[in-house]
Parts: sequence; structure tokens; C-alpha cells
Amino acid sequence: MLSLLKSRRTWIATLGVVIGVAILWYPTAYPRGMLVAYFDHARENYQIMTYGFALLPPLEEVRYVLYVRGLRERFGVKTTAVAGCVIDEALVGYVDGYNSVSRRLLIEDHNADIFEECRSLAHEEWEAAHPQD
Repeated sequence: MLSLLKSRRTWIATLGVVIGVAILWYPTAYPRGMLVAYFDHARENYQIMTYGFALLPPLEEVRYVLYVRGLRERFGVKTTAVAGCVIDEALVGYVDGYNSVSRRLLIEDHNADIFEECRSLAHEEWEAAHPQD
């Protein structure tokens, strides 16, 4: 084992792997997100990822909260905020890849568009509570 740590070939290979991962990390964000979504779904960890929540106007924020609550209470889908206003392209790619798979699998599991259903229910709940708006 000690001789392996002294090996020049081992150090070069390790350096190559580290550089390769660093170079490929950003371009592979979307497929990495997809892969993690498949693993999460297999473990019955149902979630949707979000970012940029702080950019919503106050009225939309309330409707969004109703939507998120509907997903959680009716279908057991968690909503995970992974970033606020400061995001980069890699994070957007990862979240978009994750959500593309997660949404599709959840819709297939429930044989219905649960996201549109929760959006409609949130809108109806808001309208019932605020008929003057």
C-alpha cells in the first residue's frame, strides 16, 4: 500500500481523474441531475427542486406556498429550494435535469398531471379566500 502512494503513475492517474472531473463537472450538470432523480425516485424520495424563490412577487409567493403545500399533503412530494437569487448555469442545468425526470416519473406514477392539479387547487383556494382580488 505504501509503495502505491509513492508511485509516480498513481499520482499522475489521480491528477488526471481530478482534472477530468473538474472539466466535466459543469457540462454534465443536466445528466447528473437526471441520474440523481432516478435514484431518488427508486428510493421513494419524491421531490421537485426550485431556485430563485426570492424573485416571486408577494401575491405569487402566497399562491406558490399553496401549490407546494398541495404537492406535499396530497401526493407526498417535497419541494426543495436549492438556491435563492444567486444561481449559475450548472445549478440551473442540474435542477432542470432533475425536475425533468422527477416530474415525468411522478406523473406516470399517479396517472395524472399532479402539478397542474395542485396549481389549479392553489388557484381555487386563493380565489375562495380572496374573492375581491
